[in-house]
Amino acid sequence: MHSEHSVLIAPGGHYRIESSDGLLAVCDGEHSWYLSDGEAHRELRPRPRSEFHGLLTPQWLIASYDLQVIGAEEVGDRAAIPVTGTPRKAATWRSGYYHFLDRVEVLVDAELGILLRSRQILDGQTLEFAELRDLIINPPEAGMSGMFTLPPDVPVEDEEEPFADYQPPSGVGWQVAGAAVGAAANALGFALRHAPRRKSGWPTDDEEPGMPGDAVLAPGDWEQRQPPDDRTVNLLHRTGLAEPALTAEVHEWIDALPWIQNFKEFQEKLPAPLEGIFGPDAVWDALGERAAEDGLRHRVARLAVQIPGHYRLDHMSGDWNKRYKAIACDGEHSTKLFEDRVTTGPVKHLDAKFAAMLDPAWLLNGWRLAVIGPASVAGRNGIRIRAVAAATADNGARNLFTRADVVVDAELGILLRNTTYVNDHPATRVELRDLNPLGEKTRFRIVPGPGMRSVTGSGGPLGDLGLPRPAEAAATAAATAGALAAAGAVAFTGWLDKHRARRDQR
Repeated sequence: MHSEHSVLIAPGGHYRIESSDGLLAVCDGEHSWYLSDGEAHRELRPRPRSEFHGLLTPQWLIASYDLQVIGAEEVGDRAAIPVTGTPRKAATWRSGYYHFLDRVEVLVDAELGILLRSRQILDGQTLEFAELRDLIINPPEAGMSGMFTLPPDVPVEDEEEPFADYQPPSGVGWQVAGAAVGAAANALGFALRHAPRRKSGWPTDDEEPGMPGDAVLAPGDWEQRQPPDDRTVNLLHRTGLAEPALTAEVHEWIDALPWIQNFKEFQEKLPAPLEGIFGPDAVWDALGERAAEDGLRHRVARLAVQIPGHYRLDHMSGDWNKRYKAIACDGEHSTKLFEDRVTTGPVKHLDAKFAAMLDPAWLLNGWRLAVIGPASVAGRNGIRIRAVAAATADNGARNLFTRADVVVDAELGILLRNTTYVNDHPATRVELRDLNPLGEKTRFRIVPGPGMRSVTGSGGPLGDLGLPRPAEAAATAAATAGALAAAGAVAFTGWLDKHRARRDQR
């Protein structure tokens, strides 16, 4: 499918998109309207259109691809740089389809840093092609009044709030049901407060149970400071650096209280029809008290990794909420170590929170970065950077995972520390310590020890339960089903005997 659009862009988020059929979209920096069938649909949150977003904001390119400059070119009177990008080997854990492509071929404007051309290639075929033509810098139309507002003769349909027309049920029956739900919520809250704590199978002599003190930041600490220079950008992109091959001690802190408080506050701000959609207040209050009482969770693991696709993670201490003691992947299979067995399944990628430490290029797309200065983590030198999600940086909104404080290793280009925040409160921290080069004898496949079973499974959660082998499980299931069927037949026959009309009643 081929389409051509005329795009007019001005500072402050202003844009206007037209086609040969007329106006398609317009944005005044606060609201955007999209025209369809002679009617304009207003959106409360302006969103860039795909027609030009990927060309004018090419951060996705540096965040998801390894880039190679292949020469120089001129397009009209503009100097341009041809660049080829191949998917980053360490970035396969990310969402999206970038890592499925063979490569992308782009033409970068040498002055503006935007893409004049972009070609995405899959299986040797062009999947998508886009380019900017007839580029004009500072066009006079950008300063004309009314170019970024909707024409007055176009009818407007505003974006409605979700469930705006919803009317909550009423009546005596619903009042009784509501009272029952409230009683059940109070009972559940009581149960949550007084439920016994789950015993951990890991050592509990923790020397660092609390979130480190330097994780606590004041609201003013997030104010924009020095933006990253070229060296820092290249360090985050890991330009020219070899893929990580190392061992490290992984420390992770988790504080559930900020998450619980955030969800409760979010729910309280919802319209009345949606009140309680995430659960009654009594439950959230009980969860908050339980989280505050239990405190933070600190756990430690040992990580060995060789990008791409090879890793081993051994749980050393803390509550990992996992039945297995270790997991490894050799690029072809994943293996898990349990107390009495080793299970083998399909490839399982390294947990995203740990993979994000090894490839920090994700910070180059969708985040506003501010360099704080030199920092040190476990004796290694790095650069401390604070990141605010670009979607919330302009309006000051704060929510889950929209702020992060990281330290990037000045030599290896990996994150030594990543702290995420919920409403200015540190919620998670992952830290790498005791970094060493990967040993030659490191194995990324767990072999069963003496007396241990070897189990092959699908890799799903049921495989961690130590169920019988598939054939045995199938036989057991068949026998169970047969027994249930027989019991059901007997029960049904008994019911018939009780309800079958006697001859004298016919």
